[in-house]
Amino acid sequence: MLTDDYGIRVLDLDRAERRVRARVFVVRYDIERRSHPPVPSEAAFFVRLLWETAADGDPIREEISAARIRDDAWLEQNSQWFVERVEGRDGHKEQLDGGDYGLLDGDYHYQRGDGWSGEFRFAQGDFDIRVPDPRWLHHLEPGLVLGSASRDAATEHLRPEDVPHLPDLRSPVATLTPFPEEPDEYDELEEPVLDRLVFSDDSRYLAVTSEDGGLVVYETDGWTERARVHPGRDGLDNAMWVPGEHVIVLTDAYGIHDAEPWAYDMDAGAEVPAPQQAGHVRSRTGRYRVEFGEDGTVAFVTAPRTPDRTVPVGPDDDSLLSADAVAFDAAESRMFVCQGPNVYVLDPATGRALDTITAGVRRLGSVAASPDGAYIATAPHTWPGMAPWPARPEAEGREAGDEPSIWRVADGRPLLHCRLGLNIGALAWSPNGRWLAANTDGPLHPSDPVQTYVFRVPG
Repeated sequence: MLTDDYGIRVLDLDRAERRVRARVFVVRYDIERRSHPPVPSEAAFFVRLLWETAADGDPIREEISAARIRDDAWLEQNSQWFVERVEGRDGHKEQLDGGDYGLLDGDYHYQRGDGWSGEFRFAQGDFDIRVPDPRWLHHLEPGLVLGSASRDAATEHLRPEDVPHLPDLRSPVATLTPFPEEPDEYDELEEPVLDRLVFSDDSRYLAVTSEDGGLVVYETDGWTERARVHPGRDGLDNAMWVPGEHVIVLTDAYGIHDAEPWAYDMDAGAEVPAPQQAGHVRSRTGRYRVEFGEDGTVAFVTAPRTPDRTVPVGPDDDSLLSADAVAFDAAESRMFVCQGPNVYVLDPATGRALDTITAGVRRLGSVAASPDGAYIATAPHTWPGMAPWPARPEAEGREAGDEPSIWRVADGRPLLHCRLGLNIGALAWSPNGRWLAANTDGPLHPSDPVQTYVFRVPG
């Protein structure tokens, strides 16, 4: 039997009311990394589920072709004709408890008879699904138990009013290769490793750095390369624009190499004396500058490695990973911090926790915020050569990786997932709100270049 991602149990069926009550289980887990696909709750998922569990000749199969059921854009526009409403009921278990992972036996994901071994431990939810036409329920009966490889569509909780403010993750408007492969200059990976990704405050420039200290700067009007330089120093592992200026400063953020800061002025087209840039990441005006303390804390600083105050983030005691794990809104009223599987929303003035968004993966590595703070983009923590997870639908015949997701901050709902088959490292949302940029974090396949992708926000 094939391994499914979800299981479904039909609890009740009322054809006259055009309603089916179903329990949906997540039946696929990465035990080592303690992660799993989310419990789906959107109409598009259930349209796919109804279609997949039907047989050829059933009404829903006659109405929807195989090509259309795989098309997220088509589902976005047409789900309402097949699933009118989905309502979650009590008893949801959105995340598998940590201890439950150790109790899953080796064959837990295989359906046997009327269920799965240990299914009471699974992440799951009960749903009332109402359809506009009872024909779409033709093949269902109470008690029916089915396995499903269906996944949520890219639209998830998307609302029409969200669309103008979100990056179009279906296709990048620019694909940049800032550091072409140079096997003689890099380590055993034989790949340049992309590091920081930072827009200038006026969104005119996008700076990309490599792990060995290289810097490439693109002009966002046309995505033309405007500078390619290398300071010739080890350990310059952080990049930050001087507030309001076209001067990019590279620093030894962690003090490991004791490297002097280095700066490049785009207007002058030359190296310049480096102004002080405290912290690993700053807010828009530099009012707040932060670096990472011990045990998952954030340290606010005004001078390098001299904390003014330290703020605990969440209960997870994992250390924060990098500057990619913090983002601010343009008003400097909210700070978004990745820690473990969560993004914590904090008030930077007080350190008070405002909200928590849970992403359903073991560890997040990157977060970027829209200028108004209404949306965030996240990517799981990856490393070159890792096995990708959570799995996404195949893209152009390649296995998909740990890709960007977009979330609405007001209710913590997922809105979009990328579908390009990428492992993503750093993310950056431009200050003018027009672009989301993403660095690949090592290739999924040896033939894949290490690139920077730019997605457009319609506006």
